[in-house]
Amino acid sequence: MSGIAEAEAFARLPSPPERDAERVAHLVLMALLPALAERDLPTFGAALSAIQATTGRWFAPVQGGLFAPGASEEVVRRMAEWGASGVGQSSWGPAVYGIVDGEEAGLELAERVRALLSSTSPTGAVYSGPFRTDGARVWRAEAHPSTRLGAP
Repeated sequence: MSGIAEAEAFARLPSPPERDAERVAHLVLMALLPALAERDLPTFGAALSAIQATTGRWFAPVQGGLFAPGASEEVVRRMAEWGASGVGQSSWGPAVYGIVDGEEAGLELAERVRALLSSTSPTGAVYSGPFRTDGARVWRAEAHPSTRLGAP
């Protein structure tokens, strides 16, 4: 969902309960970020999954559940059952993710999800790979040197 449809969906959503917002802030500051700094994947994943469940409830009145109903919801549930440390959904979906420890575990989880999708959502795609560890940069297209006319 994007554009006008997304703006209309946000307008229909009730404000999140204050207690939920406090819970998410607490999870980020007291569990997620410290676990990231300590490279504690189980704690990081549990905090991330808890945040996703809380924020999913905020979107449920418009979305139809904690996660986009159908294949997305099923994949999130199954990845958690299959041992992903953390699971969630990107924005309104349908993109979902599972976090595991190491390349082998990632490849195994990706294959299980591919097999599931082949029987439930043949148009689904599965991507696997490591987290970026070098950060990201954002710039306006006209400001980036490689986008100027005459740039090599």
